[in-house]
Amino acid sequence: MAKNLLNKYVWLVETIYKAGSITFEELNEKWLDNDMSEGVELALRTFHKWRIAAEEMFGLIIECERKGGYHYYIANAHEIKSGSLRSWLLNTISVSNLLIDNQNLKERILLEEIPSGQGYLSTSRWDRYLGMTAPMTQVPVPTAKFPTAKVTKKQ
Repeated sequence: MAKNLLNKYVWLVETIYKAGSITFEELNEKWLDNDMSEGVELALRTFHKWRIAAEEMFGLIIECERKGGYHYYIANAHEIKSGSLRSWLLNTISVSNLLIDNQNLKERILLEEIPSGQGYLSTSRWDRYLGMTAPMTQVPVPTAKFPTAKVTKKQ
């Protein structure tokens, strides 16, 4: 379910971004054209829940221009092209959704192997402590990423 929700957030951001500015009614029409809708209209309350979640997840600001029919737009759309981790995540999930929606294309798409950083980014239990030696005295070490620091005196 969480994966499905994430795909819906990405769909929402993508749809607003591509449109530039879109009314809720237009958004609902596009939603009904999507397989994720299963033919069920998007409730306004659900839209706002997704909007808030997408803003928090991707660091975007989705605002409403009230003049001329309540048009929604991404106020900081430049963030999507910024190359940040959040924009990378958004783009990766967008491509994944596109490939899932177009299974008939899977034989014609060649994906480049991307080096994985999972081996370097994963944290294991033994990484939780930092051992350091101080030449003169024991000095507390600030630990932004570790719950505690172990400082030992050089003998």
